[in-house]
Amino acid sequence: MTISLRLRFFIGISAVLILVLLASFWLVESRYRNDLYAAAHERLRLHVFTLLSVAQVDEDGLVMPDISYNPKLNTLNSGLWAMVLAADKSISWLSLSIERSVPGLVLSETPGQWHFSELVHTQTEGADQKQSPARFLVVAYKVAWDDGKTRRSYDFVVAENRLQLDDQLNRTRLRLAGVFTSIILVVIASLMLVLRLAFRPITTLEHEIAALENGQQARLVATYPQELRGVTANLNALIEKESQQRERYRAAMADLAHSLKTPMTIIRTELSNYRENSVLQSAIARVDDNIEYQLRRAVISQHTLVRNGTEISHVLSMVLEAMQKIYKHKQLSVDAKVDPELFFSGDENELMELLGNLLDNAHKHAQTQVNITVRAHKQRLEILIADDGAGIADDACNEIFKRGARLDSRDPGQGIGLAVVADIVAQYQGQIHASRSQLGGALFTLHFPNKRS
Repeated sequence: MTISLRLRFFIGISAVLILVLLASFWLVESRYRNDLYAAAHERLRLHVFTLLSVAQVDEDGLVMPDISYNPKLNTLNSGLWAMVLAADKSISWLSLSIERSVPGLVLSETPGQWHFSELVHTQTEGADQKQSPARFLVVAYKVAWDDGKTRRSYDFVVAENRLQLDDQLNRTRLRLAGVFTSIILVVIASLMLVLRLAFRPITTLEHEIAALENGQQARLVATYPQELRGVTANLNALIEKESQQRERYRAAMADLAHSLKTPMTIIRTELSNYRENSVLQSAIARVDDNIEYQLRRAVISQHTLVRNGTEISHVLSMVLEAMQKIYKHKQLSVDAKVDPELFFSGDENELMELLGNLLDNAHKHAQTQVNITVRAHKQRLEILIADDGAGIADDACNEIFKRGARLDSRDPGQGIGLAVVADIVAQYQGQIHASRSQLGGALFTLHFPNKRS
């Protein structure tokens, strides 16, 4: 499967954009998380300094007020607790927000040193005394009092439940995800619009080329950006040159046919006095047929970029009308099934030549029936012409399309009709196949690229 340039640009730029925005999201989230934890650590420091400001040391040891400055420290399981430990790790003071000491605390090694850590502490909540683990941010600070007689050290520990921080972080992540998703959607929509505008000249060129192939216009007429002007100018020059060459060739062939017409008429007139001489009659017929074949072949062999879309049903009706007059004496039954919406991507005269030769053969050899089917089959134009005549031998199905081959040697002519048909089919990148029909006679099956319907 070939991916279009527009889709390649869109996928590539979108992938880079999404990667950049995901990296930006990670950087912003990481920076916010670090700042959030830094603010929490600073808040714990302030709690320690506040406890230090109300702490006193006497002969009996550390003295702390019964009621703390912060209401959370006076409320059990409030999510904020504090304690002071003596040098022997015994509890010197415990806030009302916690019932007992917390094991696993990591303390500072030397006075004046801060130590931040996290731990999981099981809290007892509710009337049913349900225990639930909670993760806390913990700060420990060692202080030493020296009154000149004794030196005492204490560890001030303050801890805050991380649940509120995690909730705030998750809410921020959701908001960031919403913002970045909105940015991605807006940028992708803008990118689609920009790509559509940027590739509009290519789309226009594609449509104009399709119109050229269908015969709707003779040259590229739209205004293109500088990057495409060279291509469109060369295409127009090629079309113009091809058209002029084709017309010159047609004119030359017409002149040749006209120049040969008079001498051939004179020769036939003179030979009419020698009808008994079958050799001369056969020779002049052969010369006449060969000239006709070469003229037809020369005209159709010139490739053309501009192909007119020809209505098949219209051409077929004209050919059938002529066949009915020519073979009126045979009283054949003709069944034509044609999709009226199908078109032949080519010249009307060449389609008429093609159908004329095939239907002439069918009418000539049919006994009672000729069937014609024109349909779209597997995205291709399919034409089937069948008769109930004697048919074609299997070993002759390919030979009959060669110049000089004939279906029936008893009929006059030099067998150029099917050769012309094969040339026309090849001209339009089509295929033709001969076989035996269900009626018992010949079946000609033609396939063409269905570029217009």
